[in-house]
Amino acid sequence: MWQLLQISEATSIVMHCDESIVWSQQSPLLVEQFWSRPGIQPAVLFLHGANGLNHRYYDFALSVARCGYRTFLPHYFEPTGTTFADPSVSRARFPIWLDNLSRVLAFISRHPQVIQSSIGVVGVSLGATLALALPYCFSGIGAIAELFGEVPELLAWRIRDMPPTLFVHGDADCHIPLARLLQSVRRLENRGAQCEMRIYRGERHLFGRGSISDAVRDVHGFLYEYL
Repeated sequence: MWQLLQISEATSIVMHCDESIVWSQQSPLLVEQFWSRPGIQPAVLFLHGANGLNHRYYDFALSVARCGYRTFLPHYFEPTGTTFADPSVSRARFPIWLDNLSRVLAFISRHPQVIQSSIGVVGVSLGATLALALPYCFSGIGAIAELFGEVPELLAWRIRDMPPTLFVHGDADCHIPLARLLQSVRRLENRGAQCEMRIYRGERHLFGRGSISDAVRDVHGFLYEYL
């Protein structure tokens, strides 16, 4: 275990960090962990987008951890040798990533510092689409916060017992148009799912820097209510 000292303008926060290995179908899958408080706490599985792990995803994951969640950041591209996932790569490898991430969730549910009934998933773009598919193969998710993703069409009719879900989207998103997402949300609601929406005006696919802090607050407020 190691520690990362993060300095903010107001105070210094020591972020605790660790690494674990979860065995996937192909090879070992590295899972980083971040937390800011001692003791047993709710957990969040954080899933990056199609452009792979970068500093902006780390910033978001660390912000979630600072809110009091033990945050797990899997390097889920690595076992499949992926660095960037275009639509064809995403379609081909989606089932593999989904299976591997269900293994990570099983690992999280057994973690001694995690409240087993309080596991959330936060995903961005491709990671959000994976997050929305995970209830199909893992039943212990307490809440999902998805940002700029969509409900996979092939699974939309097969997902049962969808946990409370927050949909965060930009009304100027051309990659996944808001109208298409709203159709999926209505479909889930018609099946009894509890859905909440946060629409950011003028935002395209993924956030500008000025909106990230607002998104963290929205996600934290939602997770705090359900985890």
